Amino acid sequence: MALGGSIGTGLFVGIGGSLRSSGPLSLVLGYIAYCIAFIWPCNLCVGEMATYLPIRGSIFEFAKRYVDEAFGFALGWTYFYTAAMLLCAELSAVATVISFWDDKTNPAAWVALALVVMIAANVFAVQWYGESEFIMAVG
Repeated sequence: MALGGSIGTGLFVGIGGSLRSSGPLSLVLGYIAYCIAFIWPCNLCVGEMATYLPIRGSIFEFAKRYVDEAFGFALGWTYFYTAAMLLCAELSAVATVISFWDDKTNPAAWVALALVVMIAANVFAVQWYGESEFIMAVG
């Protein structure tokens, strides 16, 4: 479920050209190199910070404590902007993927439908969000 939720639709849309031109081995090697060079050291650093001085809050509190309060504030707004843009990118990716099979329907209809499904999944209780995440990850 975590793999299906973290990969996302946008990655499947963006990976097509690279997969077609270079093959699957280069993508696997790229993912392995990225995880070893970036993801693993970041996780180790966050683990060290959380172990050394535990805080109540999110990653922005670490930025505020270890760098500067202004940096933590800017990081919070950057995260908000990234989340807002990710929503737009995911909605357009959904319309692009569905348009592959149904090119007669206006993509705005698929965007609106996906937006309603996303809002409905987040408004209801965590149990229903988790169940919908599981079903979409399996799909």
